[in-house]
Amino acid sequence: MAAIWAEALGLDRVGVHDDFFALGGHSLLGSEVMDRVRQQYEINVPLSLLFESPTIAAVACYVDELLAKPRAPAVPAIERIDRSALRRPRPAEPARSAPAKENRP
Repeated sequence: MAAIWAEALGLDRVGVHDDFFALGGHSLLGSEVMDRVRQQYEINVPLSLLFESPTIAAVACYVDELLAKPRAPAVPAIERIDRSALRRPRPAEPARSAPAKENRP
């Protein structure tokens, strides 16, 4: 996680108790960092956590707690099934005769 923060902030090193905002972070950058944490650990981490506890130690503690909980099995993607054979054919519409043309002199 420190590597994510250091790269985003453009720093060589970041301490676990360093304040994200004191290091030059801002809300947009915080959003990007938390998105990368979500992707890295495949968990939902709210952006508000960074504002409430802007240190790696606090975010890592939250992530560790989530990772320790049993995860629900992944829901498989919905697959489209070809149901064309089940469709009833539509009744044919009665043929319409063309309107009669009036013969006008």
